[in-house]
Amino acid sequence: MPLPSNFDGEVPIEDPEFYLSNPWPVFEWMQREKPLYQYKPLNTVVITRYKDILAIGQRADVFSNARGIFLNEVKYREMAGGRNFSEDFWPPGGEQIGNTDPP
Repeated sequence: MPLPSNFDGEVPIEDPEFYLSNPWPVFEWMQREKPLYQYKPLNTVVITRYKDILAIGQRADVFSNARGIFLNEVKYREMAGGRNFSEDFWPPGGEQIGNTDPP
């Protein structure tokens, strides 16, 4: 599939419109050209290859989910005083599995 004609190499990962406008050609480009895609506006890295995601998922000693994996956590962390604002949604001591490291 060809890339969209307006594609400039930046993938707006936090923009819902991006996902509604056929993101598959861009995903294919990312996997081929940018398997570790640095998204500067949110100072984050997007891992695009399945084998890399599996390898990272097995290395909680190096890679952590504890500071949030949800884009809004990254985007609004500063406004929330440096903490994950979604923690307020869970009962005390509760955890959201997407923000949990083993064990």
